[in-house]
Amino acid sequence: MVLRTATLALLCLALPSFAQTVITVPVTDASAPGSPLQVSGTITFTDQLSGNAVVSSSKYELTATNVSGKGIVFMLVRFRESGSRGGGTLHNIQRDNFFGNEAIAPEIAPEKTFVLDRSNGGFQTLCCVNPLESGRDPVAEVSIIYSEFADGSTYGDKSAAADIFATRSLIIERLSQLDAAKVDETFVRLLAQKLESLEADAILQTVRLVQKTGGTEAARAQVRRDLGNATRHLAAMQAATAKSK
Repeated sequence: MVLRTATLALLCLALPSFAQTVITVPVTDASAPGSPLQVSGTITFTDQLSGNAVVSSSKYELTATNVSGKGIVFMLVRFRESGSRGGGTLHNIQRDNFFGNEAIAPEIAPEKTFVLDRSNGGFQTLCCVNPLESGRDPVAEVSIIYSEFADGSTYGDKSAAADIFATRSLIIERLSQLDAAKVDETFVRLLAQKLESLEADAILQTVRLVQKTGGTEAARAQVRRDLGNATRHLAAMQAATAKSK
């Protein structure tokens, strides 16, 4: 009887050390006025306490509606999330169809939404927390930082997309070189040369796949399409900039 009582007492002492809290909160759209997207969603924070440490994870889905009345070609979105025990993550969400023929978010009816982003798992461990404190209010804020439209106009902070512009320049330069290659052997050799930027090389990887499955002529056609779409978008942006001056 004494042994059983002692075991129960130890179990009661251990349970708080492994307490789990689950909190679900709505996502706040903190975008500046005139944002082309209306974003909503929820995020669920799960904290597992163990002594003075906590293992934290989150699960979320962001949905958006294009309210700009224009097709969106590129968008840069930031989502900041942090649970009640601190830590947190800043997500940089990019959707880019600058080299494509269609808008990622075409002009659609207000009731239509699309999935902007969702969690991909993972957790983080935070040390030295007070298990007796309830913690702070969770944070879940999303902001549309910059976007480009099919008519060449833009929204937001263009300087925030400086890295994107640099990447595009690398891609356009290589696509132009491929398009100018007169001999197939030169085209294939140039296509095989990877760009240092992984983001820039992703477009070329698509062309490599086309070349592998459909042949060099199909890859050349893909290069012409990508380059043509980029040229068209650039021309629209230049015209919109000139018009705004």
